[in-house]
Amino acid sequence: MKKYLYSILATAIVGLAFSGCTKEPDVIDDSAKTFKMSFDAQVVDLSTKATLTPNDGETAFAAAWDDGDTIELTANGEKFTATWEGSSFVAEVPSALLNKEVDLVATYPYEENSSELSWADEERTQSGSKFNSFYDFMSGSLSKVKLSQGAKLVIPMERETSILYFHLTSDQDVAIKSATLTYGTEQITTTYFGLSSTDATLWFNIIPSKYSMNLEVKAEGGKTFSISSKGNELTYEDGKLYKISKK
Repeated sequence: MKKYLYSILATAIVGLAFSGCTKEPDVIDDSAKTFKMSFDAQVVDLSTKATLTPNDGETAFAAAWDDGDTIELTANGEKFTATWEGSSFVAEVPSALLNKEVDLVATYPYEENSSELSWADEERTQSGSKFNSFYDFMSGSLSKVKLSQGAKLVIPMERETSILYFHLTSDQDVAIKSATLTYGTEQITTTYFGLSSTDATLWFNIIPSKYSMNLEVKAEGGKTFSISSKGNELTYEDGKLYKISKK
């Protein structure tokens, strides 16, 4: 879903695996409906969702892709998906695209039968201080690439949300139950599990724009506190992380 983090304008890097000249070509079943390819979706030069470092130089996290993560791919009007399997995204590509030169578009997350992106939900959950990569939104593309049996393509991805990172510390050890972020006219409420007030990290992906901001946190025992921009509008840009600390 992590130096200041700027929007990434990466040059498309395409890695294709070719058989040796002396090796017989793979036999391809023309009757098959799909053929197999693998993909890597990279942010910066790492095979990760994100590597974010807050503005004060403290390394926040490096979150790798998880098994089961899915990206949606579109080529020549054909849509298909690729799922992360240990070291790369694996896809069954429609046979109509075999050995075709295409413009390829990738998006994360993939939501089946839904035009609503999961990161835009008003109700969220977070386990401990772990970054909520489920609410990332990233996209990438490659131009004029050939899709062939067994090939591997590397797709540069750009984050299209802004990330607000609240780091809270306290001398009192109480469980944080929920937090409501109000930015402009929008609201996001996150419920927390296993998060202590002694050292808590709260993550929010938001749509980039200019907003005033207010965060209200509810803790165990009815305790509450808030952080606010006090009506001042701040500009949040895509691909950037904004850190707010409070003790």
